[in-house]
Amino acid sequence: MKFTRLHIVFRCLAIILCCFIQNYTTLSQVAGSSKGKDFWLTFMPNVHRGVGAAPGTQEEAERKTDSLYIFIASEIPTKGSIVYRDINRREFTRSFTINNPNEIYTFSVLWENFELQGFNTSNQLLANGGQTEKIAAQYFHIISEQDITVYALNQAWTTSDAFLVLPRPALERDYMIMSYPTDNVLDDRRGGLSAGTTPSQCAIIAVEDNTRITIDPSAPLLLSGLNPSPIVLNKGDVYLIQALPSLSKDYDLTGTSINSSKPIAVFAGHQRARIPWEASDQLNSRDCLVEQMVPTANFGKSAFLTPYPLPSGASPIGWDVYRVLAALDSTAIFVDSIKVATLNQGQYFTGVLSRAAEIYSNKPFMVAQYKKTSSTSNTGLANSDPFMMIIPPFEQFLTNYRFVSAQAVQLNGDGRPSKVYNYQYVNVVAPQNAINSAVLDGTLIPSTSFSRIAKTNFYYATINISDGVHSISAKEPIGIYVYGYGPANSYGYIGGMSFTLFDFHSPSYNSRRECSFIKGMVFDTLAGDSRIASVVNIADSQINTSVSIAPFTKYADSVSFDASLIDPFKDGYFVIAAQDSAGYNSIKKFAIPGFTVRLAGNGIPLIIDQEIPVKKSFCFPITLINEGNFSQTISSADFLGLDKNFTISGTSFPINLQSGGTKEILICYKADSTGDYKQTLSLGDTCRSRTIADITFRAKADSKPPVIISSAADCGLPAIITIKDDGITDSGLEFVGFIDSLTENCDYTIKGNGSSSTVSINVKDPYQDANYTLMVKDSIGNISIISDTIPGLTISISLKNGTLADDLIYDTTLLGNTICDTIIILNYGRYGINFPSLFMMNNIAFSIPPEQLPIRLSPLTETRIAVCYHPIEAISALDTIDRDTLAFYYSCASKFLPLSGKGISIQSENTSQCDIQLKFNIAKLPGLMSLPNPHPIIDISKVDFGILTAGKTVLQIRSVFNNTHPIVLAHGVMESGHYQASFSSQDLHPGIYLLELLSADGYFHMPIIINP
Repeated sequence: MKFTRLHIVFRCLAIILCCFIQNYTTLSQVAGSSKGKDFWLTFMPNVHRGVGAAPGTQEEAERKTDSLYIFIASEIPTKGSIVYRDINRREFTRSFTINNPNEIYTFSVLWENFELQGFNTSNQLLANGGQTEKIAAQYFHIISEQDITVYALNQAWTTSDAFLVLPRPALERDYMIMSYPTDNVLDDRRGGLSAGTTPSQCAIIAVEDNTRITIDPSAPLLLSGLNPSPIVLNKGDVYLIQALPSLSKDYDLTGTSINSSKPIAVFAGHQRARIPWEASDQLNSRDCLVEQMVPTANFGKSAFLTPYPLPSGASPIGWDVYRVLAALDSTAIFVDSIKVATLNQGQYFTGVLSRAAEIYSNKPFMVAQYKKTSSTSNTGLANSDPFMMIIPPFEQFLTNYRFVSAQAVQLNGDGRPSKVYNYQYVNVVAPQNAINSAVLDGTLIPSTSFSRIAKTNFYYATINISDGVHSISAKEPIGIYVYGYGPANSYGYIGGMSFTLFDFHSPSYNSRRECSFIKGMVFDTLAGDSRIASVVNIADSQINTSVSIAPFTKYADSVSFDASLIDPFKDGYFVIAAQDSAGYNSIKKFAIPGFTVRLAGNGIPLIIDQEIPVKKSFCFPITLINEGNFSQTISSADFLGLDKNFTISGTSFPINLQSGGTKEILICYKADSTGDYKQTLSLGDTCRSRTIADITFRAKADSKPPVIISSAADCGLPAIITIKDDGITDSGLEFVGFIDSLTENCDYTIKGNGSSSTVSINVKDPYQDANYTLMVKDSIGNISIISDTIPGLTISISLKNGTLADDLIYDTTLLGNTICDTIIILNYGRYGINFPSLFMMNNIAFSIPPEQLPIRLSPLTETRIAVCYHPIEAISALDTIDRDTLAFYYSCASKFLPLSGKGISIQSENTSQCDIQLKFNIAKLPGLMSLPNPHPIIDISKVDFGILTAGKTVLQIRSVFNNTHPIVLAHGVMESGHYQASFSSQDLHPGIYLLELLSADGYFHMPIIINP
């Protein structure tokens, strides 16, 4: 096994503390018992019959017998007073005197106006929740001259429970609630919840003014859900909380945490419960549950369960239960040496109470026992019903008790009063060596009455007792559980307990960070804490910190420590380990965030050397990065040098930067002249600052003219010119424009900003020559000029007689014959024009003899061109006239000459060898190539072509204006016949293309158009 220094430190601590614990097996502080002179209590909502009943009826009489009881027992004569307040804050006082300690003093008051009102008030659901989560007035305060024991009973027709009242010295500030699930009852007629719904509930009483209380509920509350706000109560104020009723879930307040700034009294339970909850659909009778909660500091590590007898007539359906509630995380719960659960703080385990058993754990817990429901729809009012009893831990047993078997009065069905409880019991739990000394009311309890609890050295006895006050004692501490049964009614409470405060809590920490420092303190000052034995710094866990622990004497209430960062620009960590004298350890890791913001890049500070322009504001981006583990707030950025012209642009402070986060900021400067300008940049938070960059800006004059880049489409238009003056030291564009005297027949647009522009140039009249001269100047005065000429399609077309040609018409021509005519082309422009090819739109019957090509026309010159007609189909109607168009394409412009001709059939007569006269008429010759379909071409197109003479054949297309790279559609040796080729225009630019067929029959071509 590998040991770190941390393991070794704790092994040493464990050895030292082991020696200490051998001499102090139980470290505690005695805070008294359940006897006292000052008591506070309240009564939570119960369910009462006869509310609103007519005067003189049995229901009204029953309502008036429902009472709130307080029982006072004393071991010596005493006197005192009971001060109590109703719902309207009217205060009453009743004095009491106990002359004979063998007698009990009984106080009772009608429940109306003195019992708290919840959302269910005597089977009426209040929309406003009654007094739930509102400050209420109903309290009872008992003051006595001598120590007394106080019990309380909330008595209603078939629904009661009693509880032991804790004296003022036993009250603390931290509590956890034990309760039972809300009994949600469905209204079958209307849907929703009926007035029979009764909640899990709790009540709090303040015993001092200005008591701040925080509630952390384990289930949604009626009004505030899971997020109740803190409340402030004054002395005598009461605060009721009830679980939210719901159709979907029976909410339970068990595990709810209540913390206060001053001591408080806390009561919890249920308005009227069926037990067990899992069998509630088979059970009929219900009963009120209530107990005063013991403070968390009085929880124990061991307790003993004792079974309840099942009275005759009670239904066997269901079972008694117990619950274990954990005060701390990782609490392992054992029942008779069998682990039944591991609970975290506020979690609980519910088990079946069928036999006596021992419960123990390594950490503190609270235990409650619950009596089951006695009645079903077939049993009537059987004796016993649910009640809840908090079981004292073994550590809180006493050697003697003065307790009361409660009794109350109710009306029978015949209207005569009778006592409520027919059976009274006390369960006694005693260690083996106390059995022979246990005395009840002056009589030794027979040892044969006791039965062993599992395999422990503890025993229990269930003893029938009479109504009234009793006393019990033994030589060793024992525990007593008091309860009674009546028709569909019961009560139960513990007879008493000590309130020794045990140290179940490890030391706690408090710290405050100031910049690169932490000042902290270790505390062990909760109720029952045994104070601090040791505090050490775990050196192996110490990173970039210097830690100091103040000298102290063992078993101090608190020990202070402080720590600081060694390097304030890196995060620091350290670990403090503390142990109290009871052996509880507490380890806490502390972090001190450094100021971990720097510039992205190598080096701190980062060296920045940058060229900048003169007389122009320049901004340089830098990236801040938080390389630490904690969020950083950058409150300021400062330039430390004398040059105040450096600025940060577009960023406001403070800046929040998460761990690993980045932020770009701009450093700006405007140099008035060339030279080097230096500055140092510092960043800081509210505590410290660091230099993050040493900056040198080298200002240089702009000596380069703007850059001009020109481009154009295949035919030269539109011409696009891009101008840039965006280098770091460039001064930016000041002027972009055309020289009017050197620009003609052009349209243009200019777009741009101070560092770049785009100029688009088009020709106004494509049939005239154009030229332009563009001048660009930057802010310093550097000039760039670009000039260009754009020749137009400056030709005229005339017939051979000199007239301008609108069309060219051929007379009738015999099929198979070819006739040619002449046209005259004149270049009237200033620039030469070249036609590598001339194109026929259909190229079926008309053609240009290829030996005339290419055609080159110098300015103001002309040339003659033969255009031939070769009919392939005889005329039969207007639509069979051969028509075509001769196209001239140049510089993104075009001119067209329509062509037409008429073919006539070939007729002949011959005589065969058989002297038969033969006649034939040839009306159509095969065509060579058709226009693509569809046309113009948008995506996919098909071309039909024919081969008259077998041989090598190529079908291809090429751009009219860039004809150096043809695209081959079909090629190979082909037999005579009809063929079809398809092709896609997806990768071709929109424009005019030439479709070409090269075969043994000759060269044929036609222009085609590809649309965008």
